[in-house]
Amino acid sequence: MKYEEIIEKIDEVLKSIDEIIKNEKQKKEAYLDNQKNIEKTDNIKKYQYELERENYRIIKANNKIVKYELFKKRCSSYKKYLINKDQNNLFEAKKYEYEFIKSLQDENIFYFDSIETELKQKTLIEKICDKEITSLEKLKALDNDRQKKYNIFLKRDFTLEENKIYSLEYLNFDVNEVTNLIYKPTSKKTTKKEEAKSQKETNKKKTEEEKETRSRRKAA
Repeated sequence: MKYEEIIEKIDEVLKSIDEIIKNEKQKKEAYLDNQKNIEKTDNIKKYQYELERENYRIIKANNKIVKYELFKKRCSSYKKYLINKDQNNLFEAKKYEYEFIKSLQDENIFYFDSIETELKQKTLIEKICDKEITSLEKLKALDNDRQKKYNIFLKRDFTLEENKIYSLEYLNFDVNEVTNLIYKPTSKKTTKKEEAKSQKETNKKKTEEEKETRSRRKAA
């Protein structure tokens, strides 16, 4: 994909993001109105359920708004990165490259936070309905996944590959796929000392095999 084509594509994505955010804000307002109009009755449990059900919908809509706002920031940073790179403004390009990475990290952090808030709200609804609590194990698994992802940020370096910067791969809405694309495991470099140790072990094994072969011949 050419430079002009990807800039045009980013503009299209940004326009569609604004439309999605607008729609989600309207949904959120509708859910808030629904919540305000819930009538309090003698059936406290029913009232609590309806209240928290609308609250769950509000949380989901709000999470979607924030997710797309963060995605918009990543796309905008990427556009500025490409423009400055094309104009050979390398310092500015590097600045927006880091801004792009920061946006991606923020998306990852919010990815886990949003799932957590939704699961906790779901747990509350399950308690009101006296249902079996199914969200606790999911919350535990979520914490493990969160720690693994944070370790990737701490222990790996990021790389924007030249052969991919004019593709659409870095504009993927799926933060997990983009993260895996950018934060690749660094190959461990073997030191001379480690190479010598490995060679020594290989030679030792070879000598033992030769001794065993001679012993078998004598026995025969």
